[in-house]
Amino acid sequence: MTDEKKKKLLFYLKSFFEPLNILNESYSNEVYIKENEFSKVTSILNFLGSIGAYFEYSPITDEHDNLIEFDIIIHDYSKL
Repeated sequence: MTDEKKKKLLFYLKSFFEPLNILNESYSNEVYIKENEFSKVTSILNFLGSIGAYFEYSPITDEHDNLIEFDIIIHDYSKL
């Protein structure tokens, strides 16, 4: 994803879902989100689907299968 597209995506994500745990915004062209609130994750995934985003989503559990957080990596999107 280009820097311009990334800035636009970050603006909308921060506007709609603040506070949001976005990791290392300048690290790469991808956007990394860690979230532990299920309803917020569901809303983020719905938003990403509506803009044609290419992303990965993974629930993270501990050794006892207790849910710790959700990780979302956004690679690109088609429209915003």
